[in-house]
Amino acid sequence: MNEPLRNEEISNISKIISENIEKNKSLKVKLSVLSGIIIENSKDCNIDNISRNLLTMYPTLIEDDRDNLHVLSLLDILSEKDIIFNNTFEIKDFIIPAITVLCNNNLIEEKYIQEIYEYILAKNYDYIKEKNTVICYNKSTIGDEIGIVITFSKNGIYFANDVFVKNFVLISNIDKFKHLKIINDLEKIIEGNLTEEFIRINQSNLILEKIDNFLNEKGKEINGL
Repeated sequence: MNEPLRNEEISNISKIISENIEKNKSLKVKLSVLSGIIIENSKDCNIDNISRNLLTMYPTLIEDDRDNLHVLSLLDILSEKDIIFNNTFEIKDFIIPAITVLCNNNLIEEKYIQEIYEYILAKNYDYIKEKNTVICYNKSTIGDEIGIVITFSKNGIYFANDVFVKNFVLISNIDKFKHLKIINDLEKIIEGNLTEEFIRINQSNLILEKIDNFLNEKGKEINGL
């Protein structure tokens, strides 16, 4: 069951609206901006219901820009070719193929592959120890298109003495605020302990089907269906 907004949440949202209106007296606050803040600070929230409530409560202060906004999900950017199974014990042979996929997808130039590899070796990533997962956010050297590569290792590999990895996620051009849906989808999969099952499945097309089914079920739970 979806809980209504708490008083403190309503107060915080009102404060954000008031501050924005004070700065831009002739402008409305975009609904997409408020939605992004809410998603960033809440897990499993029903953003559609909250958005409708906000528009009802503040019709003269909020601009409904949903029709102009396409919210990308994980499956919008992840394809079969972006999923790798790699059981090597050599760190370079594990990381370079993932970077090469971004290169093949025209997200980075080949001359930057080594530079990005060294960037990752320098521990420029988020490590989720209990899930044996590394997530690295990389800036594309070509355009603004978003890309992702997920590498699974059955045996696991050490990125460093204290960093044991079985799941390596390399994301290019992600905006952690604008593309929160992608990040939230990824978090749900990692927290749902699906990666071990993905390693057993060992087929990219079946993994995509599994992700699709899982996220649909999570969506139904959020919506109380």
